[in-house]
Amino acid sequence: MLTFLSSGNEFKSLKTDYAAKARFVENLSKVQLSQVDIKQLNLSAAISQICKGDKEKGSETIVNYAILFPTREVDADPFSDKPIEKAKIDPFVTYNGSDISFTVVLDSLCAQAGYVWSVSDNGKGHKIILVEYKS
Repeated sequence: MLTFLSSGNEFKSLKTDYAAKARFVENLSKVQLSQVDIKQLNLSAAISQICKGDKEKGSETIVNYAILFPTREVDADPFSDKPIEKAKIDPFVTYNGSDISFTVVLDSLCAQAGYVWSVSDNGKGHKIILVEYKS
């Protein structure tokens, strides 16, 4: 893992593969969320919520994302509908804050869940956030 300072923020869950995408991370760090109130949501739902931005301000989706869930590293059934099995793969996270950087929230959620994030290309030249299990 890499400690990357951006606008005074220290990211602990940002994957080392950031060098060519540092400008995108820097710009994403400037996106401020006016209010984040996530209480015991699965990581996937929490990331979906913050990627949609501030609904009160009428903002559109901030960034697209993909989550790569573990298939072998975790002792859980990835196809189970049981909440306890799902939580092993898609853990519960919590975050509460206001006027906070998007990347600070993303980094905190990933750290809580044992995941890392990076910036990737979607194959069409657009950047996406890639969240994957920290193995």
